[in-house]
Amino acid sequence: MKINQEIKKYIENTIFPSYKKNDLGHNLDHIRYVIDRSLKFASNQDDINYDMVYVIAAYHDIGHYIDAKNHEKVSADMLLEDINLRKFFTEDEIQTMAEAIYDHRASLEGEPRSIYGKIVSSADRNTLVEVPLKRTYAYRVEHNPTDTLDEIIEESRQHIINKFGKKGYAAEKMYFEDLDYKKIASKFGMNEFIMQRVFSVIMGITLSDYVRERRLSKAYEEILNTDKRIIDIAFDCGYESSIAFSRAFKKTFGISPSDIRKEQPQKYKIYPKAIFGEKSYSNEIIEYKIDSFDKVELYGLQISALTEEDLDYKIRVLYEDIKKSGLYEQFNANQRYGYTYFSNGVYYYFVGSPEKNEKLFKLVIPKNDYVVFEVGNLKQKSINHVIEFAEKVFNESWFSSDLKIYPILEKYVQNNCYVFLPIM
Repeated sequence: MKINQEIKKYIENTIFPSYKKNDLGHNLDHIRYVIDRSLKFASNQDDINYDMVYVIAAYHDIGHYIDAKNHEKVSADMLLEDINLRKFFTEDEIQTMAEAIYDHRASLEGEPRSIYGKIVSSADRNTLVEVPLKRTYAYRVEHNPTDTLDEIIEESRQHIINKFGKKGYAAEKMYFEDLDYKKIASKFGMNEFIMQRVFSVIMGITLSDYVRERRLSKAYEEILNTDKRIIDIAFDCGYESSIAFSRAFKKTFGISPSDIRKEQPQKYKIYPKAIFGEKSYSNEIIEYKIDSFDKVELYGLQISALTEEDLDYKIRVLYEDIKKSGLYEQFNANQRYGYTYFSNGVYYYFVGSPEKNEKLFKLVIPKNDYVVFEVGNLKQKSINHVIEFAEKVFNESWFSSDLKIYPILEKYVQNNCYVFLPIM
């Protein structure tokens, strides 16, 4: 997708500087983020004017420093009063953009009046907890400087629940998603959290990382085989600047985008595509059995989160910290376990081993019957067979009715991984 460069230049030189007046929760970083998400959502729709999407997203919080409580109206009025936009848009288009800006605020009743309002409204909501939490915390610190740290944290937490919780007013108005995890997961008969965990185990990479690498692979092909400008290719792949794109590209392929065209390599260096179909590349399949697991006492580290998405993020951080501390080797030497469970509205993840250590968190796993999946050496397993088998098992009515998703027990022995799902 291409944005009119004159429009982009005008916005960057004239509109963006005004965001320096806004608070940290509505600054230019947030605006660039909303622009990026808006254009991604727009790319999946028919008959969309991308220039309009870009301008709406760029303007949507411009009036926040003037009147925060009514910033949607102020921002819409500022766009209507901008005579420079008449050079690029008709009066009807300008009116549509103003309505979309006015409609973007989550606390307003009713749905946005146009597809443009829905696009930018959705882009302004973030379902990844850490991002809105950082924004909310920064806003509270700036506007309530006399509050104690505990008060600010609690106020921020409550705001996130009210806005982005399952019944939150913003969560209910998400009309688009970056990746439709629910739709993807339904193909495998799993919930989205389990699907992402299974994908990570089988592929050795998170789903979001896989999508990023595949997008960069597409960029590699376009750089090599088309005359498109590198900045346009970067933008099409979801990057807002050539610098960020070049950095990510070089990290993945070991060469800069411009050098690709200079050197004209004979062989592509493309991140492989995961193909799930009838054709298989190995006779190996993921194995499973019904087995009992005796009571065991484990010692290790435990983290918690209010959402599955946040827990998944914290797990990655936890393992990075464990590797740095040296505990990773200790856990692995004594049969490492991972344990995910849900209790009283909170998600927990534990990692540890049977080796007694009073300094670490103690967890007792009760005896129970499990469906046990032997994943084995992940790199040698057929992705096709693993996914097809998992899909079949999870979709069998006679099986799924007796299966509990939580808790999830993972046991690591040398290069083998075993996943235990409890039977009621």
